[in-house]
Amino acid sequence: MNHCSDIIGVVLAGGQSTRMHTDKARLIINQTDLLTHQMALLKQLGCVDVLVSRNEPSANYIHDIYPNGGPMAGIYSVMKYCEQHLEPHPLLIIGVDMPLLDTTILAHLTHMGCSMQCSLHYEQQPLPLYLLNNAENRYYAKSVVQDPQNKSIQRFLNIITSAKIRTEQVNKLVNTNTPEQWQQVLAAMQQPED
Repeated sequence: MNHCSDIIGVVLAGGQSTRMHTDKARLIINQTDLLTHQMALLKQLGCVDVLVSRNEPSANYIHDIYPNGGPMAGIYSVMKYCEQHLEPHPLLIIGVDMPLLDTTILAHLTHMGCSMQCSLHYEQQPLPLYLLNNAENRYYAKSVVQDPQNKSIQRFLNIITSAKIRTEQVNKLVNTNTPEQWQQVLAAMQQPED
């Protein structure tokens, strides 16, 4: 089995969007909502499946096992879901609030993660994340989610065997948490690329 072609795409869309004052997953980009846009991006990349971590009532979403655990709760819940219902293939995890991601930057990350056979992210951000879905990583994900002090993705990455790589395309890694950041992204999308 070629694990490099068996990657499961994951969109983290379970946040409360309190700083944005509206559901980030429902923001419109290129005539579609951001959640649909991110799912299509992962499908275009060739992921064997695309899962959505979201705490909205729907059978189409994976709900957090540990409520109020932030992004790590979504990551852990997806890892467990894949272990129980699919195969624990590597995961390519992106945030719903990262509208400038494209297949080039994601393909580079997955290629490098597969080549290095380890979990991997760009040094500027913890997401996007190529994550090996193995027993050790599930154990540490659960321990981080259950920690009352620090449930951050960065803490998880510091515990597991993972690596960072560089990119010159830092602008594609931006996430949007406020209306001002969203407007900046929309303005950047109107600019012609060099």
